Amino acid sequence: MIHDRETTTAAWIEHSLPTADLEEWRRSYTALLPAGLHWDVARLPLAAWERARRARTRLGGLPVLETRGRPVIYDPTCGTVYVPVPVGSVVPGVRVLRAGTWLLVHHPSHPAAPGRWLSLPARPYQLIDATALAAAVATIPAPRTAIEDRS
Repeated sequence: MIHDRETTTAAWIEHSLPTADLEEWRRSYTALLPAGLHWDVARLPLAAWERARRARTRLGGLPVLETRGRPVIYDPTCGTVYVPVPVGSVVPGVRVLRAGTWLLVHHPSHPAAPGRWLSLPARPYQLIDATALAAAVATIPAPRTAIEDRS
């Protein structure tokens, strides 16, 4: 099962790569994928991503934030989660990286690599629904200020 998921993830990466970069990917299993071609990338701090995922399970009436089988990558060096979303998506309160930016990815069998897969893509290739992500992010309570903490 793991091998199949790794193979599917590698195929998703190859589908997202410009043809000129395939040889380097197959040699190093590290790739820079261009945003704005097949998908854009929502960029969230890990804590915001975790709160958004929890919020969608607690609150009724929200679009389902389905992550299983959809690519999600975590970079522990900067504490950031990268969520590929459909090109042109708007997620209020979240920076969306578009054409001209690149996402560093590694083969999922390289667990020590800086970018770690939180969710591997599956066939058929699907992305996180931007509307569901926006709804989940909107439910995140604003951080408390020092003045509020003294009350």
